[in-house]
Amino acid sequence: MLSDRQKISFFLPLLDIIFFILIAILNNFFTDSPVHFVTGLIIFIVLLNILDFYNDNIRGKTRFFLSCMSFLLSYSIIIILVQYSFFNTVNIQRFGLFSLDATFLVYLYLRAVIIRKMLRNTVRYIYVVKNEHSVELENLIAEKTAKLNNWIYQGATNAEHICNIVKNQNSENNIILISKLSHYNEEEQKIILELKIAGHLIHTYADFSEIYMNRIPVENINDEWLILSRGFDNIFQSNYTRLKRVSDIILSILGLILSSPLTLIAAIAIKLDSKGPIIFSQTRSGKDGKPFTIYKLRTMRQDAEKDGAKWASKNDKRITQVGNFLRKTRIDEIPQIYNVLKGDMSFIGPRPERPEFDKELAKEIPYYMLRYLVKPGLSGWAQVNYGYGASVEDSKMKLKYDLYYIKNYSLYLDMIIVLRTILIVLFRKGR
Repeated sequence: MLSDRQKISFFLPLLDIIFFILIAILNNFFTDSPVHFVTGLIIFIVLLNILDFYNDNIRGKTRFFLSCMSFLLSYSIIIILVQYSFFNTVNIQRFGLFSLDATFLVYLYLRAVIIRKMLRNTVRYIYVVKNEHSVELENLIAEKTAKLNNWIYQGATNAEHICNIVKNQNSENNIILISKLSHYNEEEQKIILELKIAGHLIHTYADFSEIYMNRIPVENINDEWLILSRGFDNIFQSNYTRLKRVSDIILSILGLILSSPLTLIAAIAIKLDSKGPIIFSQTRSGKDGKPFTIYKLRTMRQDAEKDGAKWASKNDKRITQVGNFLRKTRIDEIPQIYNVLKGDMSFIGPRPERPEFDKELAKEIPYYMLRYLVKPGLSGWAQVNYGYGASVEDSKMKLKYDLYYIKNYSLYLDMIIVLRTILIVLFRKGR
């Protein structure tokens, strides 16, 4: 009997082909030429594959929106280029293309709803192969399963017992967590290998955290993991770095011009609200830990650090009334666009910390300085996923997200951060 996931993988391509045929006939798209029709259908199916629409993992709203926009833009450009290049004509009118894109968007949404409903009742059972390190695994599972009704934690037990439980079950429904393989004896390792060969998902703490929680647990990795794990490649590829730098320059020039009226209003409000300069400057750590001067609109009282450097905290009494609004809307960050233009920062990257805090945090948190392998940013993966950071523990959690960003460094992830940042600004959830 087919599982829900197997049904989806079997029937989805068929559903997509039927949809395309119906929409082409009803709207007279590509119907004038069989060659154009087949071309359009092939591009449709290939793009769904490339953009991972046949992956049955349920995406977040931001990822789904980006995937849909990428599909519509790619399809429109490719279909025009292919038809003009190979057939010397475009078999679809401009407004017809808009209509087709709108239809595709509705279909992709309904398609996602169908997948979501089919998988809603699909239960995933989580097992932990017990040893002296399994407590931290259980804590991680508790955090994840608290957010998902269809993920059921079955407890921690030995490998042989788990093997006996799951041997007659559908392997797609089971996730088995282990700590480092070296923590188990030779017999247990053979059983874990049997489970893997049988199709059950085997994850270490670090892999589970990265795949399902979008963060890398710094306390659970070592040099070997960093050397052998996939990722971290794009930060050393000059082509992507150059593309990002060109984008930063163009967007920062536009940003400074467009934001100038808002900056002027904010400057007047700051001056009327409290004494002190409008622009606040401070030394921060940049790429490779090199210091630079960061600029912000002042949001605190002039004497905020009379007793020395302190972390800002939630509901900090040093923050002025106007400053509180500027922080929540992130208007106070506008002068940092100048830092982006200069090349000290990028629009997206880990937030730059103060050098005096870096020294303390590097002693407490393993691999802390890896966050400076890339340029710091106005917004980052840690900022859109985690609350206000005002302690060593908060910095440790933010580093987990920063390492995930660096390991999965890509244009696609940058776009997700941009969208989430916009939502934070619109709903005044800045920190």
